[in-house]
Amino acid sequence: MRLNLRTRLFNSGDDNQDWGLLAAQAGWSVKKLAKLCNMSVRTLERHFIKTIGKTPKIYLLDHRQKRGLELLQDGLSVKEIALQLGYRHTQHFSRAYKRIWGACPAVHRSLAVSQVCEPKREK
Repeated sequence: MRLNLRTRLFNSGDDNQDWGLLAAQAGWSVKKLAKLCNMSVRTLERHFIKTIGKTPKIYLLDHRQKRGLELLQDGLSVKEIALQLGYRHTQHFSRAYKRIWGACPAVHRSLAVSQVCEPKREK
């Protein structure tokens, strides 16, 4: 079954819901995600770069924060979001959120962000 999962995910070339579910299931860990896909971390990195254009680490960080933004827009508290996304402390989520989005979660909530923006990345 893992081979079929791996084949389906990488042959589809999509940045789709399957990866999001696997990311959460793997606890947002590249090593655990590679294990779920029955491959080494290095092989996972090669496949990710080829099909998605990002390393698994960057993908997981971006996806986790996009999910955080969605939950924030749904009205969940910062504490609830941090727990759902597997952060041990609310401050860890807030700090990562600010690093990616350029503002703390409370600011985005107060501005009622209505669209999902792209994470800022320094090139």
